Amino acid sequence: MDVLICSLCGYKSTQKKYRHKDINQHFKNAIQIRCPRNICRKQYDHSVPNGYICNIWYDYMGWQTIEIQTIEDCKAIQRAKRIRDIGLQFYLENLE
Repeated sequence: MDVLICSLCGYKSTQKKYRHKDINQHFKNAIQIRCPRNICRKQYDHSVPNGYICNIWYDYMGWQTIEIQTIEDCKAIQRAKRIRDIGLQFYLENLE
């Protein structure tokens, strides 16, 4: 992957080197790649459709990938929410 190209406006990234192999896979498998420019956000709808996941890659200047949400993604999100809730409950109980 040499440069990222926005699926909505066609903008090409100025970043030349992409050092994270695992993140590069997200860009290769994405249904859409979206640039972080404000002009693109104003001109095109940047909302995420139901059943899809949006990842924002700050190491890649804020570029986004839109991917299909899998069962594994849903389970991971639910686990993270349970862990968060348990942590909050523990914190609130020990606050007094």
